[in-house]
Amino acid sequence: MFLVLFTFITLLIYMFLTYVGGRPHPKFPPGPYRWPVWGGYLQLLLENYKFPHEAMHWMSRRYKTEVLGLYLGPYPTVVACTPNSVRDILNHPNMQGRI
Repeated sequence: MFLVLFTFITLLIYMFLTYVGGRPHPKFPPGPYRWPVWGGYLQLLLENYKFPHEAMHWMSRRYKTEVLGLYLGPYPTVVACTPNSVRDILNHPNMQGRI
């Protein structure tokens, strides 16, 4: 019983520290709320689990942005939702080597 309780408390502390320590950069694009384990992946599945590209397009309209920022688990992800934003990201010198 002690081992189970110790493991559970250790897991909760680890999740809390990774969530607090992994806050997004202030210039990170707007997007859905970041849950501790799932990130924004759960909301992506709830919107449209068969066609995630349509869910991302819908979220970009919801947050009124051409570049959507969300977390897929613990990994930050940036999604360009319009052809102009894709062109800007791929041609910008600061973005080279980040794909």
